Amino acid sequence: MTTTTTMTSQQKPAFVWIQYGNGCASKVSTSDCLDVDDLKEVIKNKLSPELNDVPVHKINLYTSNDQNVQALFPDELLSEVLTLHHPIGSNARQPFYIRIIQNEKTASTGKLKQSIQ
Repeated sequence: MTTTTTMTSQQKPAFVWIQYGNGCASKVSTSDCLDVDDLKEVIKNKLSPELNDVPVHKINLYTSNDQNVQALFPDELLSEVLTLHHPIGSNARQPFYIRIIQNEKTASTGKLKQSIQ
């Protein structure tokens, strides 16, 4: 007999799995996270010292490694994100993906150009 547990919008797991670049997935605590912005703060601390110099607003969180997927909004409630995108983040084989927005100054115009790493 198998039992399936459905997560309600008021529940969230104690941790989620995240992946940055080509590194292995890492588990981060969600105990103090209300929304995606809170989770980005936890991720920044977990991936220290690599992300020490990266401001939180330059960290984007994705449900897929597909370049066409839109980043999660910082004000999205984490419980709703986890419910909507379940099982993303629930294991190391289906983590949330992190990309960093890089500002590049174009030499000829002096204008800033954004790229995502």
